[in-house]
Amino acid sequence: MLANKYRPQNFDQVLGQDVIIKILQKQIANKNYNHSILFTGNAGCGKTTCARIFANQIDGEIYELDCASHNGVADIKDIIEKARTNSLIHEYKVFILDECHTLSSSAWPALLITLEENLPNTIFIFCTTDAQKIPNTIISRVERFNFLPINDSIIEQRLKDICNIENIAFEDSAIAVIAKASHGSLRQSLTNLDTCIDYGDITNENVRKVLNIVSDDIFSDLTTSIHNHDIKQIIDLVNAIYNNGYELHQFVRQYLDYAIEIRDIDLTEILVNLLNEIRYDECPKNIIIARFITYTPESPD
Repeated sequence: MLANKYRPQNFDQVLGQDVIIKILQKQIANKNYNHSILFTGNAGCGKTTCARIFANQIDGEIYELDCASHNGVADIKDIIEKARTNSLIHEYKVFILDECHTLSSSAWPALLITLEENLPNTIFIFCTTDAQKIPNTIISRVERFNFLPINDSIIEQRLKDICNIENIAFEDSAIAVIAKASHGSLRQSLTNLDTCIDYGDITNENVRKVLNIVSDDIFSDLTTSIHNHDIKQIIDLVNAIYNNGYELHQFVRQYLDYAIEIRDIDLTEILVNLLNEIRYDECPKNIIIARFITYTPESPD
């Protein structure tokens, strides 16, 4: 898997998080860092990777807990017990709690007591995609770093570099589609690239087919039809999308991204309302057609 093969091993290889990296490097150089740290941000933007790199650079013995599957009091008590003894071969014990927002409500109070003790040779790094679910009593005791979604242009260049290293031919437009579809996640972009490689050549057409991505030309035609109140064209376009095998809920989400990109406020409102209504993946095409027609402004006289 490309995501594992090209996972950063040091801070110089981490992309799109320059401010955070600069702060962490300065803290390491000065040996002045908080013993409770929170990394928050979208999936695949470097939180856990940076936690591991940070731990390695401060000579930390790493204990990593996947809180999504180990989220109870017993799991936290095991961590607490380990935290109370010093490492025999490393300067610090570093506990990385991945997806920490999934910890049970009863697990947090047990952990809070340990954080309040501020054990000198123990560092806790909390990683989460949903910081609002973390209790305020914890938030107030951590140093928080907000990881940003990685810019599409940065992801594009990284994908191209990896393709060149791996001797994989590609179309620039195909790489751009993969980058955009990753929504700021470098890991997701590499996973998508893996899937596209398994399918065949990295062409625009193949990538869109593999990733179930509708062409912007279709969005443009549909937008024109909605604004012109062209009911027949709306029906024909949605039917064509359905018949070509596109998953309709995903299509609406992609259409919303397109509407935001072209700054069409009315269309954006239509699609937001539609997404709120269709909260499941298997959405009947007739509902989408009906809503497009319902929200369509009256045609000019």
